[in-house]
Formats: sequence, C-alpha cells, structure tokens
Amino acid sequence: MRYNALPRPRRLIGIGLALIFASLGTLAHGFDWSGRIASDLRDLRSPSARVRRTAVERIAGYSRQAAEQPILNALADVDTTVRLAAAKAAARHRLVRAVPSLIRWLTSADEALRQEGARVLGQLKAKSAVQALIRSLEDPESKTRLRVIRALAEIADARAVIPLLGCLQDPNATVRQAAVEVLTVFGDRRAIPSLMASLGDPARTVRLAAIKALGRLRDPKTAYALTRLLRQADRDIVLGAIDALGDLKSAYAVPELAKLINVGSTTQRRHAIAALARIATVEAVDHLFAALETSSVRQAAQQSLGPVLKTNRYAQARLLRLLRRSPSNQSQTLVAVALAAEAQLGTAVPAIGRLLMHAPLPREELITALQSIGDSRAQRPLLTLIASDAAADLRYAAIRALGGLVDARADQSLIATLDDPDLRIRRLAISYLGRLRIRRAASALRPSVTDANDIVTRRLAARALAEIAATDSAAIFVELLSHQDAALRRSAVLGLGRIHDPRTLAPILRRCRTLAGANHLSCLQALGAASRGRSSDLAFDYLRERLRQPSSAIQSATLDGLAALKDPRIPTLLVDRFASIAAPIRYRVAQIVAHYPSLRARHIRRLTEWLEGGDQKLRSAAAWALLESGARASLKALRRAAASRDWAVRINATAALAKIGADDDQSRLEVLASDVDPYVRANALLGLRSAHRSLLLNRLSSDQNPWVRLSALYALQRLPDSPFKLDNGRQFANVAALRDWVAEHDSDRRIRLTAATLGQFDRQETANPWERWLGLYLLNRQGIPLRSQRLILILPNGLIKATYSDERAQLWEENLPAGRCFIDVPAQSVTDAPVTDAPQ
Repeated sequence: MRYNALPRPRRLIGIGLALIFASLGTLAHGFDWSGRIASDLRDLRSPSARVRRTAVERIAGYSRQAAEQPILNALADVDTTVRLAAAKAAARHRLVRAVPSLIRWLTSADEALRQEGARVLGQLKAKSAVQALIRSLEDPESKTRLRVIRALAEIADARAVIPLLGCLQDPNATVRQAAVEVLTVFGDRRAIPSLMASLGDPARTVRLAAIKALGRLRDPKTAYALTRLLRQADRDIVLGAIDALGDLKSAYAVPELAKLINVGSTTQRRHAIAALARIATVEAVDHLFAALETSSVRQAAQQSLGPVLKTNRYAQARLLRLLRRSPSNQSQTLVAVALAAEAQLGTAVPAIGRLLMHAPLPREELITALQSIGDSRAQRPLLTLIASDAAADLRYAAIRALGGLVDARADQSLIATLDDPDLRIRRLAISYLGRLRIRRAASALRPSVTDANDIVTRRLAARALAEIAATDSAAIFVELLSHQDAALRRSAVLGLGRIHDPRTLAPILRRCRTLAGANHLSCLQALGAASRGRSSDLAFDYLRERLRQPSSAIQSATLDGLAALKDPRIPTLLVDRFASIAAPIRYRVAQIVAHYPSLRARHIRRLTEWLEGGDQKLRSAAAWALLESGARASLKALRRAAASRDWAVRINATAALAKIGADDDQSRLEVLASDVDPYVRANALLGLRSAHRSLLLNRLSSDQNPWVRLSALYALQRLPDSPFKLDNGRQFANVAALRDWVAEHDSDRRIRLTAATLGQFDRQETANPWERWLGLYLLNRQGIPLRSQRLILILPNGLIKATYSDERAQLWEENLPAGRCFIDVPAQSVTDAPVTDAPQ
C-alpha cells in the first residue's frame, strides 16, 4: 500500500494563510480589500497610457460584476494598447455589452484594432456582428480578412456562407485556404461547386484543403472529380484524394483504389486499403481479402479488415469461407484466425476448433484465438485437446484458455481431468469445478483433499469443496478443523458455513473440546458458521463460555463465531461483557451489534457511550451501528462525531445522519456535502432533499471523486421525477434519462456499471437477510496479510462505510443490501486527521 504523509503543522498554517489570502483576492470586489479597486479606477484616469493599460489588466482579474463597466469604458480609450487590453478583458468575461464598440473597431483606420475586434467578436459568438464581419471580408489587409473568416467560423451563422464563397477568389492563398476550411465547418452543400473549382487552384495548399473539404461534405457527385486526382504525380494530392474518397464511401472509386494496391507507393497502398475498408461494399471487401494474399500489404489489409468484420456480414461470410478451406497457405489462414479473434467472431469458433484438431498449424495461436473470441462453443474443441495425447504444455494452454468459457456442460470432462498426469492441469480443473459448484464432482474432489501429495492442490480442492457445499462433505470439513494448515481450516469453516447443517454442530463441538491453539480458534469460528442465521442453544452456550477466556485470540475467534450465529441474546451478552473483552478487539463488539437492527434502549445508550469515547475503530463501528438502528436518540452524539477529526468516525457518522434524515440536519448535511473528504461528501449528499436539487446536480456533473457522483445520482433518484439540467447545460426529461446518460458517459467504469443496474436489485430481497454477506482475506502483492488495514466499503444503497480489516487481515460484513459492493483503499497514512486525498 502507498500512503501520503501529512504536512507538518507549520506547513499547514502556511497553507491556511495562503487560502485565506486567495479568498480575499477573489472577494475583493465585495470588500474593496486594501482599496485596490478604487486605486485601479483612479489609474484608469491617469494621463499615462502604460498606467491605464496596467489598470485594465488588473481589473480583468476581478469578478464580472466589478469589472464590466470599467472595461467597457476602456474600450473607448484614446490609446490603442489600452483598448486592446480592454478587448482581451471583455473576451475573458464574455461581455456581450462590448459588441457595439467592437463592431465599430472593424472600420477603424488602425489595423490592430480591426484584427482584435474581429477576433473577440468571434470568441463572443456575436450573431449581431455577422453583417459587419461580412463587410470586413473586403478589408485591404489579408491578415484582417483572415481574422474575420475565423470569427465567422466561430459564430457559425449560415448568412456567411455565400460571402465566404467569394473569398475563394481572394488574391491571398492563405485567405483562400482558410475560406475552404471554414466552409467545411458550415457543411453547406451550396459550397460544393465552388470547392470543386478550387481543385484547380494555383496554390497547392488550397487544393489540398478543397480535397479534404469535399471528402467531409460527402456528396457522391464529387467522386468523379476526386477519382481523377488519383492519377496526378503530386504525392500529397493523391493521398488526400484517397482519404477523401474513403470519407465519401464512394463505390465508384473502388476499382481505381484497388489498382493503387498493386501499383502505388507503400504509403499510397496503405491509404488505399484503409479507404476501401471505410467504403466496405462487396467489391471493396473482395479487394481487401485479395490483399491478404500479398505479403507486402497483408499487414495493412489485416489492420483495416478488423473493424469491418465487426459489422459487415459479407466480410464475416468471406472470412468463414477462408477458415473452412483446407489451409494450403498457412500464413493466410493464421491471419484469418487473428482477424476472427480481433472481431470476436463467435461463428468462427467451430471452424477454428476443426483447425485446432486437424490442421498442421501452430496450435498455441489457435488456442489464443478461441480464448480471445470468448464463445462457449470453444469448450468442446479445447476439452477434446485436453483429453488427447498432445504435449503437456499444449494441454495446459488449452485448459487455461477454458477459464473464461467453461460452464456446467464441461462437468464430466473436468472430472475426468482430475486424473491427468500434469499437476498444473489437475489444479486448474479443481478450480473450475469449485467455481461452477458442480455437486457431482464432490466425491471426485475429496481424495484430492486428503491424499494429494502437495499442499497447494489440497488447498484448491478444499476450497472447491467449500464452494460446492455438498452435504456429504461435512465430515471431511470437520476433520480439516484438526489440520495444521491454516488455509485448509479456513476452507473448512467456509464449507461448514455454506452447508450450515444442524447435524454438524455436535461433531464440531466435540472437536472444539479436544483441540487447542489455532485449531481451537478455527473450531470456534466453524461453530458459529455452521449455525449461520439460526439460533442454537448448543453453539451459543459454548461460545458464551469461551468469551470468559482472557486470551484475546480466543475472544476474537469467539466473536467470529457469535457474529455468524444469529441469536437475539447476543447484543445483551456482548454489551454486558464489553469491559472484559480485550481493548484491541472491542470494535468487533460494535460491528456485531450493528447487525441487529432491533436494539433495545440500553443497547443504544451503550453504543452512544462508545461513540463518544474510545479509539477510532470502536467509535466508527458504533456510529455505523447507530445508523443501522436508526436511533434518533443519538442524534446529538452523531452530530458531534460528524464534526470530529477522526477519519472513519466522520464518514460513518455522516452516513448515519443522512440515513436517519432528521429535518434539523439538512443545513448540516449541506455543509458536509462540501467537505474536503470525498467520502464525507458522498454520504452527506444521500441525505439531502429537493431543496438541494441544484447542489446534487452540481456534484453529479463536476465532482472529481466517482463515489460523490454516484451518491448524487442515488439522491436524485429519490427526488420527485421531473426534468433535470446539469451545470454543463445538458438537459434530461426525467431521472431515467439522466441515469442512462451516466451509465454511458461517466469517466469511471464502476459508476457506469452501477448506474446501468440502478434499481435492478430493489426487489431481490431474500427470506434470510443474513445470506447477503461479504468476506475478505486481505493480502498485498507479496502475500503478506494486511492487518488493521483501513478500507472504504461502498454499499449497493449508496452509503459509504469506513471500516478496518482485523488482526488476522479479515473483513466480514453482513446483512448487506442486495446488489454490488465496491472496495476502495484510501491513500493516506492512518492518523486521526481528515482524509484529503482521492482513493488509490
């Protein structure tokens, strides 16, 4: 993990002062700080042009309200440099009232004023200036005419099209070129005849611009003229014509482009192939496949055919015919296989599968292609290869490729693979059987748990059995509780928890009474896991007695067992025994109590006491427990916690305030919604109501943290449905349209995924809420357990929880809302200070 160190206190003071002064600067127009505005206004009346210009430049940095009138006055200054500075300031503040003055500049005798006036009118997109700018197209200076053309392009008013056509006859080649480019921006077909005439312009740059413009306008009538240009000697003209014909998608040009593949230069061949791919008619596709047979252009044809194959059915049929032919040309066949893989062409899988079994081709490339296509039809040829007498490395590559494709239809083949002589293949088969939870495989996996020679295989088999959770595997899980390997014991606990057969409680309890050390701890965990979601006197009584032990390790394992065992007596037991529980694991008590939403008043009082005293872990867990209980009696304590310096406490307390939703907390949540910590902001947004609709829309469209944007979307979902408008001006008819837009355009993949499925899980409630749980065992890249690692858990209902892994690097969350969870790791050292960094 990477952490950022906090700045030292003295540096914090410096940063704070800098922010204060920066704020004063931005508010200068309101407070007239140090008399700066009055001084600058006096400087505008100075006889020195340099002083007046400097004053305008300073005033440009003020707010629009304070700067507008002084800037407008400076536009009429007698000195040109002052007026130019005022024009830049007007553009910066987008002062529409400056347009009349700037229009007058267009007829000034000063060339600099004419050019700057045109430039700023374009930036302001002043449609009222279009006629004046059109008149300025006849300015005697070519630089001014150029500025005017660019300004008309920015304003994009159709009235300028016909006057701009006249600029195609301008004596200056740069002006003619600019006119051509601007006419392309307008996209007006009235310009096509004049642009075709520009193909004969004496200036080469103008001809090139006209070619590009005709391609973008896409009028099929221009194909003939562009095709004739393919015979010219000028290399750039030919390349421009090729690209334009590709943009035009002109079927007329296909034969001429095909000729260039054989007789053109290397660059011309590459451009001609790309143009044919964009045209993509039947004839063009035939020429592209023909190019695959020529080594000099094969790579270019392959690159161009890739995108075509994703949508063009004729190209797909041609590729399938090529794959089904006997591979007389191996290189050509391999290119076809690569194309099918790039296009993820599922219909090509059977043909590639036949090549895999019968063709004298490099099988590794065929296996890679089947894996890339990702079609389940690849299972059959891959499994056939695994069961064959092929080399071990080849069979191993095949079973690895099967990873993303395997489904329950492969059960018999995978079970047979458990006897494969290659250890790597057996291990992958075990993993697949566990992932697929194929029950008939349990009897075949059990010998691998007990008799395998290497511990890795035994661990994989035990984990697979735990995933399958067949009832007849309970006995072997009870036996594994006595094993010295911790990973095997973890799988045993998981398996017993998934089976949760009451008949296993008695044998587990017998083991608990005979085992010691780490085995005894695993047994305590298993005792609760086997009773998950039910009340069991047998398990409760034994775990209650273990809680009296002074050993923190035994207490921690007992808490794990109680956390899994759901019994209404547990909150009272834990609250009464709280003082005797080891201090480092007391936060686990609050975490367990949080899973009981119907708490008594005495439980609420104790949680409130823990919230106001104790270490950060305990306080954060208590805040979340109060959230789950919805206890309004603890609102005052939660409000104080939301203003504390403890990172996790602030996040969880804000979440509690948002969920409880007291009317008195709306203003407090509004302040927290602008907090420096993104997770605090995110939780605060969830509690805001209709009065803060504009704030929610602002956070959705502009906040840099993805979870803040997601929380804003969740909050907007709960508001009355109506049209929405984001800060960027985008409008939506209702919240469903807004959600769909976020699902497509948000910069974070996780947010897009969540928005696309928002509301999908609302009615997927199970009869037993304890069945929705999340368990993590945290390791870093070196395999070292991450103990007491602070984490951010983003829940499916939008709430964000700050939590910690325990001293065994485990995290266990229960009673979760239905849906998808996410984990974030904050990027800062663990200290009692607000988090200011975005997550890693």
